[in-house]
Amino acid sequence: MAAVLSALGVAFLYIGSIFDFLDLTAAAASSLIIVLAVMEGGGGIPWMIYAATSFLSALILPNKYPVLLYIFFAGLYPMVKSAAERLPRIVSAAVKLVFFNVMFTLIMLMGRYLLHLPEDEIGLDAVIYILGNLMLVAYDYLLTQLITLYQRKLRKMLKLGGIFG
Repeated sequence: MAAVLSALGVAFLYIGSIFDFLDLTAAAASSLIIVLAVMEGGGGIPWMIYAATSFLSALILPNKYPVLLYIFFAGLYPMVKSAAERLPRIVSAAVKLVFFNVMFTLIMLMGRYLLHLPEDEIGLDAVIYILGNLMLVAYDYLLTQLITLYQRKLRKMLKLGGIFG
């Protein structure tokens, strides 16, 4: 099942690679696969899916920007979220924000210097970071809502419990 989910993650990222305007959406959709693996498999399974999806996507996708988003944020975030939410609420929020800002900086630097994306003005960078942090809060909230929906209703309906073993 991990191989199938990895292939699905690559397919989502491929769509984002072909249609530039879907790069963030594709990375977010691929991260939902990791969320499912964290909830249903746990342990090393999410890491295995993350590694396979990252490697295959980096190898075969024509546009690498969605791959960068996945490798440095979207693919890791569900596992960071799971670990952080075991901590007190304020510490959890701080861990998520620090993780996001470190990874966002790496993504921006790699985008500029490896993929040669246009460099923005310093003032615009500050706006991008502020908007990015606001989007993280919204993404985290929506991800929590999707997880709650899955646990309360969809898990029974879809009968996905135990899909990894």
